[in-house]
Amino acid sequence: MAFSPEGLHRESLSQQVADQVVEFIRRSGLSEGDSLPPTRELARLFGVNTGTLREALRQLEATGGLSLRHGSGVYVGPNLDRLVMANPTSVTVSLETAVVLIRARLAIEPRIAALAAVHRSDQDVRLLREALSVASTPPDPVPHKSSKPNFHRVLARASGNQILAEIIDSLLTVHRVEQHTIRVVYSDRKKDFEQHSAIYEAVRDGDPDLSFSLTEEHLADILTVAEGALSAKDHPAGVMASRE
Repeated sequence: MAFSPEGLHRESLSQQVADQVVEFIRRSGLSEGDSLPPTRELARLFGVNTGTLREALRQLEATGGLSLRHGSGVYVGPNLDRLVMANPTSVTVSLETAVVLIRARLAIEPRIAALAAVHRSDQDVRLLREALSVASTPPDPVPHKSSKPNFHRVLARASGNQILAEIIDSLLTVHRVEQHTIRVVYSDRKKDFEQHSAIYEAVRDGDPDLSFSLTEEHLADILTVAEGALSAKDHPAGVMASRE
């Protein structure tokens, strides 16, 4: 397998080397967790110096396409084939942003639920069932990354559409604190659990119309509560969580 630096523009050399690294990974049949050859060998393969190669590798690492482990080597990362990337840059946390987030989700998630009812696998149904417990659990005082499956992420993956799944994942990743705020505002855990359970059952039973309407109703209820909190003169104590 031969790669040539001919025709590469110097001002974008590292980016084009990054593209060739991705091509090399795919041609080699490597997948997440697999190791790449040593950097010197890669530099020779692509006909560039090690500095340019390392810059290209760092670009891929920044998006999760590669994992650079000091003293160990270079490995294929989890996001190599991801089409929608989350911007990790923090923004000011506000209830206004949380309301905008709900409105965005209301515009797309009912359709996602309908698709999930059609395309869900047995594993999707199992993961949705596991994720139900989160709805009945009060949110922690401070938002944090959880190892438990997220109901709405699983629902999006069950739609069978990679772009939609990554959009929801990106929204919930970037707006993790706002999502936590939404759970604090929408404090009726019993109702939240019942709504999630109804959506789960509709998806499990393969009913796209019911899945759509139940998801729409659930998010509309959350939006009503959040907009009510926003319009109040004083926000409820503890509604806004600080970003750490």
